[in-house]
Amino acid sequence: MEKKITLSDYNINFGSIASSLKAYLETKSYTKIVLLVDENSRKHCLPLISDCITDDTLLLEIKSGEKFKCLPTCESIWAAMASAQFDRHSLMINLGGGVIGDMGGFIASCYMRGIDFIQIPTTLLSQVDASVGGKLAIDFKGFKNFIGLFKNPQAVLIDTQFLKTLPAEELRSGYAEMIKHGLIRSKEIWRDLSEIENPAKRVWADEIFHSVAVKKDVVTEDPTEQGLRKILNFGHTIGHAIESLSLTTDKPLLHGEASVGGKLAIDFKGFKNFIGLFKNPQAVLIDTQFLKTLPAEELRSGYAEMIKHGLIRSKEIWRDLSEIENPAKRVWADEIFHSVAVKKDVVTEDPTEQGLRKILNFGHTIGHAIESLSLTTDKPLLHGEAIGLGMIAETYLSEQTNELSSEATEAVVLYLSQIYKGVHADTLSKEDKLIELMKSDKKNKGGKTLFVLLDQIGQATFDHEVEEAEVKKALQRTLELFQL
Repeated sequence: MEKKITLSDYNINFGSIASSLKAYLETKSYTKIVLLVDENSRKHCLPLISDCITDDTLLLEIKSGEKFKCLPTCESIWAAMASAQFDRHSLMINLGGGVIGDMGGFIASCYMRGIDFIQIPTTLLSQVDASVGGKLAIDFKGFKNFIGLFKNPQAVLIDTQFLKTLPAEELRSGYAEMIKHGLIRSKEIWRDLSEIENPAKRVWADEIFHSVAVKKDVVTEDPTEQGLRKILNFGHTIGHAIESLSLTTDKPLLHGEASVGGKLAIDFKGFKNFIGLFKNPQAVLIDTQFLKTLPAEELRSGYAEMIKHGLIRSKEIWRDLSEIENPAKRVWADEIFHSVAVKKDVVTEDPTEQGLRKILNFGHTIGHAIESLSLTTDKPLLHGEAIGLGMIAETYLSEQTNELSSEATEAVVLYLSQIYKGVHADTLSKEDKLIELMKSDKKNKGGKTLFVLLDQIGQATFDHEVEEAEVKKALQRTLELFQL
C-alpha cells in the first residue's frame, strides 16, 4: 500500500520503507547522516533499510526502554555527534519505537539549535501516535515527558513490515492509542476496531492510516495543544501516572497499557551555544533603568553587539556609536532602540538562520572560540568582550580576503581597540586551539569553517570559507594591538 498524508510542512508516507527512504535521501544533500537505533531495531529493523545506508553513516545504538529516555543518554549522543563534527546541515534518522522517535527528535531539534530529522517508527504505538504532531520530549526526575518541545520532522516513513517483528504485548500497547482515536473523534474507527477479536494477528495497514488521519486533523487545527488537541490526552492523565510509577517497579508497563527568532541554547562540552532551539517569547520588556545597576565591563560587553549591528547593516548606527568615547557613561535609550530594530528586520526576514540571519554572527566565529578558551583560564572573558576581539580579527579577515577597504578597516579596528583596551587577550596567542574550536562552530558546513565578512561598513555577507593561514594572520594582528 502506497499512501500519503500531507501536513503543512511534511508528509507521512505509507509503503515500502526501502523505496520511501531512498526516494527521500535522493532529493537531499546532507553533509552527514546519523542513524539512531536501539538493540531491537538494530537487529530486526535495520536490515530492511541496509541498502539505503552508506559506510559514512554514523550508527548510534542506545539501550531500549523508557528509563533510558533521559538527559544522560542525550548527552552521550550529542557528544558523539560533536566528536564526528556533525554540522547544521546534517540529518538524524530515528529508527525505532516511541523512545527512539521522541528522544531522537528532541536531540536533533536541540543540536546546534536544530538539524533535520526523519522518523521511521517501527512499533504500532509509534506509527499511530508519535508520527503526528511534533511532540518531542525526554523524562526527567521520574516525570514523564517533562523536558521537550514541539518540532515537526522532515518526513515520517511508515511500513507495516516492521510490525511483524513485534511481540503481542507491543501490538497491544499501540492498539490503545488507536482505540483512543476512535473514542474521542470517530465512531467509525471505534466500530471497526471493536469488531477485531485478536489485534495481535491483524494486518494493520488500513487501520493505521485512518488512525493517523484522525490525529492529523486534530493536530492541524491545534498544533501546540492550546485547545482541541487536549482531547488526545484522553486516558493519559491517569495513564502517565500509572506508567511513571510502574517504572520504579520490577514490572514496568508499556505506555499503551497505562493509558511535538528566539535563539535559545546552552553550552556543551566546551562548545558555545551548542544545544538549543529557536523559540520566541510572548513579550520582551526593556527599560534602560536596569543599566544603571551594571558595572562598566558589563556595559562594554553588551556594546559589542550594538557595534556589530552597525557594522553589518547600518552605516548610520556605526557612525553614531563610533563617536561615543565612553560607553559606560552613556544613556542608551535611542541607541538600544535602533540596534534592536536592525536585528528585528534581519530576523523577520530569516527567522531560523537559513540565510541573511547568518550576518548576525559577525565576530562570533572567532569570538566564540576566544570566549570558550578563556573560560578554561583564571581570566574568563565576558561574551561581549570576546566578541569585541572577534570583530577586530574578522575585520582584519575582511580586509585580507574580502572587499573591505584599508580605510574602513583602520576606522573599525581603532575604535574597537579603544573600547576593549585592557581586555585580557592572551588567548589570541593560542592559535591552534582557537582554530580547533572554530572547526566545531555550529555555522560550519561539511567540515568547512565559515565566516561572516564585511564588504563595507553597514554591509556584510556570509558563508565565506577562509584559508587557515589567513585566520592565523588575523589573530596575530589582533594580538599585536593588545600588546602595544
